[in-house]
Amino acid sequence: MMAQNSEKPGSGGSTLLADNDRFVVVSYNMHGFNQGLEGTKEIIHKLCPDVVALQEHWLTPANLHTLSDVSSDYFSCGSSSMTNALAFGPLIGRPYGGTALLINNRLASYTVNLVSNDRFTAVLVGDCLVLVISAYVPCSGTSDRVNLYSAIISELQAVIEDHPQYKLILCADLNTEVDVSSSVSDLVKNFIGSNNLQRNDLLHPTANRCTYVNESQHVESCIDYIISSTDLPSVAFNVLDLDMNLSDHLPILCVFSCRITGCGDAVVNSSKLKSQSDDVRYFRWDHAPLCQYYEQTRVLLEPILAKLDAFDHSVVDSEMSASHDKLEIIYNSVVMALTTSANLCVPKTRRNFYKFWWNQELSELKAAAVTSSSEYSTLWRYVYFESSVLNLLFSTS
Repeated sequence: MMAQNSEKPGSGGSTLLADNDRFVVVSYNMHGFNQGLEGTKEIIHKLCPDVVALQEHWLTPANLHTLSDVSSDYFSCGSSSMTNALAFGPLIGRPYGGTALLINNRLASYTVNLVSNDRFTAVLVGDCLVLVISAYVPCSGTSDRVNLYSAIISELQAVIEDHPQYKLILCADLNTEVDVSSSVSDLVKNFIGSNNLQRNDLLHPTANRCTYVNESQHVESCIDYIISSTDLPSVAFNVLDLDMNLSDHLPILCVFSCRITGCGDAVVNSSKLKSQSDDVRYFRWDHAPLCQYYEQTRVLLEPILAKLDAFDHSVVDSEMSASHDKLEIIYNSVVMALTTSANLCVPKTRRNFYKFWWNQELSELKAAAVTSSSEYSTLWRYVYFESSVLNLLFSTS
């Protein structure tokens, strides 16, 4: 294996990411989470990219959390295509679809999850002003494919237009060879041309351009692409040959010349992030002594109300700035009074203090069990009393 400019595998940071002028992206169609898991782990271990864009993980919404278990050095943003299928009953046939982005922890403070829907996942990396999208579009044979394809491209177009200051990196399984003329490939070409984008497989030609390989059917084609803005220069592109790859797709890598400032070598510790998020406390208003809370707010808000009553609302334009400052002070005082009252009166608990899986149905079952237990206990005491009386009578006769 594997790519240009990579160093010794497992060197713990002395890889492509060692240079903050490089932004490394790998796109990989997993053909199912279990099939692509080992390949994804190998990519992370040997290349340590900034972003791994995944397609076709096939995970249901309940299992999306497994994406975060791939590596402790990466966090995930993703979506499932199985939501509607599972809503109508048991799944018939194999699972399908789904996209995700695994992002290096050192970019956590710069990343915003923008879109996660059936067909694509998009994030903003604000530090280097990059919009990264992982997309999967319908394959040939899909009902009403052209209209679906057009709708997805329109959604992508809307995301791009909403963030014109960001440079695009689109990692997509387009399920079509763009160089071969067809109705869907024409849609892709128009999308590339209208947004001033570039195909990195053409900028950096490789000996093997095929990204889909089905050995049993002796079929191979180039349907996976990394497309980017023309003002985001790329310095390398390669189709990767993994040591362990159970997917029928080959991952592709692209290295961009993009300055990542501020993050340096400071890698975010995932366990520390978890402990910090778990330590967040929430107000339990359902257990709050409301009368005490109301009295506390009355005590703190009455002086503020007196200041507001004394405020002169009929001010001229020359005094407008000073009036705004006074109103800002009054507003902040109200917020502080409410916050202080809540902290003094309302109990708080950590996020994971209560059983996250508990719901109303389980509460009703618990109440029924308690009632049943109480009735059983009463019946048992009655039977025990009756048997004791009978034993006493027989023993004295």
